[in-house]
Amino acid sequence: MGRLVGKAAVVLGAAGRGNMAQCIAKRFREEGAQVLVAGRKMDELQRFAREIDGHAFPCDITRTADLDALAKATLDRMGSVTIAVNATGWGLLKPYLETTTEELVRMTALQFIGPFQFFQSMIRAMTGGGSLIQISSATATIMLNDHAAYMGAKAGTDHVVRCIANEFGKQAYARIRFRRDSPKRP
Repeated sequence: MGRLVGKAAVVLGAAGRGNMAQCIAKRFREEGAQVLVAGRKMDELQRFAREIDGHAFPCDITRTADLDALAKATLDRMGSVTIAVNATGWGLLKPYLETTTEELVRMTALQFIGPFQFFQSMIRAMTGGGSLIQISSATATIMLNDHAAYMGAKAGTDHVVRCIANEFGKQAYARIRFRRDSPKRP
């Protein structure tokens, strides 16, 4: 099909065999994008990168230095970043009163602070604009028992993505609007 020829995609969270991130990365590759997969298990990332003729890079979303290194590695290996996907996650299923401070800190680091900083790193690397994709959850908007920490983190990250769109969407529109081959908009 080739709808993504000329695009460079980073897919974070692809260290689990057959997980959603790997399915996304594989489809991007089938559509012609260059793909760099990232996560914490380098053996699986390298195996999968060979399978799809892509690139692999170790990255822990909870470490700012890893995220900045991921952005740099993507630019070094593929020349640009045009698509950035965060497909990391951890589903803590635990009653509200039994959720420990340590679990709450871990959940927040993985599903709120990490994505916040991942998108900061990717936006800085997207010199020509691009697409940010956050894999969310239906639980960010519905009610389930024993999911408070997970649901709160996902809902918070969803709102951050709306803030990013609000802040940077106008810049993307301005870049598109003034291309000669683009139709004029009012």
